[in-house]
Amino acid sequence: MTIQLASDVSVRLVRESTTGTAALVGATPCHVIRMTDSPGLELKRAQVQSKELRNDLTSTLMRLAGKSVDGSYNGELTVGGATDMIIESVMRSTWVAASTPKFTCDAGAAHTSLAFTANTVTLAGTDTWATTHGVRVGDVCYCGAVGATIDNIKFMVASIDATDKIITTVGSPLAVVGADTNATFNVLKKVTTPTTPTRYSHTIEQYDENTDLSELYLGCRVTGFRLSAKPGEMATWGATFMGMDRTILVVGTSPWFTTPTTTTGLGLIADDSTAWFNAAAAVNITGFDLDFAIGATTLPILGTFVSPDVFDNIMTVKGSITGARTGSANDTLFDAETEFNLGLLLQEPGDVPRGALGVFLPRVKIASLAKPAGGSTGPKIETMAIEAAVKVAATGYDATIANFTSSAA
Repeated sequence: MTIQLASDVSVRLVRESTTGTAALVGATPCHVIRMTDSPGLELKRAQVQSKELRNDLTSTLMRLAGKSVDGSYNGELTVGGATDMIIESVMRSTWVAASTPKFTCDAGAAHTSLAFTANTVTLAGTDTWATTHGVRVGDVCYCGAVGATIDNIKFMVASIDATDKIITTVGSPLAVVGADTNATFNVLKKVTTPTTPTRYSHTIEQYDENTDLSELYLGCRVTGFRLSAKPGEMATWGATFMGMDRTILVVGTSPWFTTPTTTTGLGLIADDSTAWFNAAAAVNITGFDLDFAIGATTLPILGTFVSPDVFDNIMTVKGSITGARTGSANDTLFDAETEFNLGLLLQEPGDVPRGALGVFLPRVKIASLAKPAGGSTGPKIETMAIEAAVKVAATGYDATIANFTSSAA
């Protein structure tokens, strides 16, 4: 008898065409979830207890009723693949394809040239950033055909000035270069929360490779996505799912999905990330955590063990930021209920172009602020709980609760 190893497993994620019906063999895209230690998914049954009074003073055996699926996976943040599919699902939206290029300068009247400093990109010509080209604060962009100090270096847009001609970047990733009439401007793909959500369901296969057996979990919707970035650690994610049913496959029919794809990029870390907090490059930050949570439930129905759907409703976005205390500025933000924006750009190691994943929250406030009176070692660390909401439509901003960007195709 073969005993299954704990680590020799494969979890495969595929979108369903019909909610609750297994995606077809060979369906694409089929992404392998690059997970760390994870609870995985579990079929749950409602337990119906009998209230019968027996003269032998024992209880009557209970019954099992309606089904549901619940569980989660954890992993290290990487670019593309299952990560992008899960993000798209929790946002209940569709990735907007990258614009590569958005435009190419040609010394003409519209987009004459681009000029650079360490943290600005200035557009000359009749075109404008937001109005003409749809660039938004929080977008991740890069330029080309300029030179080694500019080409393919990705940056997050921190602000667009009142003239709609000057982008300020998060941090100072660029260099001083005069007006270049051949420069290209590119915008990575992004996903925002739409006015009308798109609800996705998935078939998830948990394949035990040693025993050659699979479980198919059907009608699974993403109900949560957690992101955590701390210095000296891999940036991590966690995703929760709620589903409708499970099918057990036998030897010979496992695995169900036979052509899965696995991304190969290295995991992302916080140490070489770029962060933005309250209109300035973030410094002295020691932790960044976000939690996207969607309220969801199934519905028991007469005549069937299976709910007709997973009913997902309101999404909340909360989180926390920890950092070395340098003054009372954050207390002032908290006391005044000041709204601000928050961003994080994570990139793969190596030469440019580097794979990248960004998240930007345009409307955030501090919900609580805690700091110890004192301690015996190290600096004083303060912890800010934050909460986000949809940004009111404004020039240069998406009307969204969050903006994710990715360099993956």
